[in-house]
Amino acid sequence: MTLGIIDVGTNSIHLLVGILGLHGTFHVIRKERELARLGDGGLAAGRLARPAMRRAMAVLARYASVMRRLRVERVEAVATSAVRDASNGRAFVRRVRARFGIPLRVISGREEARLAYLGVLQARRTAQPVVIVTIGGGSAQVVHGEGLRLRYAASVPLGGARLAQRFIRHDPPAPEEVEALRRAAERTWRPVVRALRRHRWRQALGSSATISQLIMAAYLRRNRRLPRSKRQCSISRQSLRELTAWLA
Repeated sequence: MTLGIIDVGTNSIHLLVGILGLHGTFHVIRKERELARLGDGGLAAGRLARPAMRRAMAVLARYASVMRRLRVERVEAVATSAVRDASNGRAFVRRVRARFGIPLRVISGREEARLAYLGVLQARRTAQPVVIVTIGGGSAQVVHGEGLRLRYAASVPLGGARLAQRFIRHDPPAPEEVEALRRAAERTWRPVVRALRRHRWRQALGSSATISQLIMAAYLRRNRRLPRSKRQCSISRQSLRELTAWLA
């Protein structure tokens, strides 16, 4: 069966088309990512802005055309933080369904965290207890699991675009803006940290473009050439602190 998967995120809209085989195998034949910035100008107000919706509709129109050409038999489409938290999010979903026939649905923060966890396990099998962090544009997900068993999942409103719209007014940001953002982030993370300390885990993995870029930036500040494999890169708390100070 040819399966099309669409992820309507706060910053990017992803398309994945592949052949779903026996035993859950999935052979990717098309992969695309468009920076539609659906949450741009609307996260603080809790309402999707019209220009952002127009950009997203244009991307989804093209994705619908791609899936028709590839004769996709089944489509799974989800919308996350920006649509989930917007007062006009449901209206946007209905419009997408009516215009393109894409069965878009809004998923909860916990379901988003669960799917992120399963996605990481597809790419990196591990039977050991692990913590996975994903930072999107509108929210961040934290999951603790062991194999296929999910032990803890949380979604918090700490996406990069959401924090920027809420706190940052200058470029580079003013010191008081950075400090206000830091305090708010620590306050929101506190219950998540307390919950994770009640579990045992051996490894922490990051999944998202934001985390990938942070790790790569920290690596390049210490090395003159790109790593042979991005998957082998890691980041320490100290190098993250240094990178944050440098970026600010």
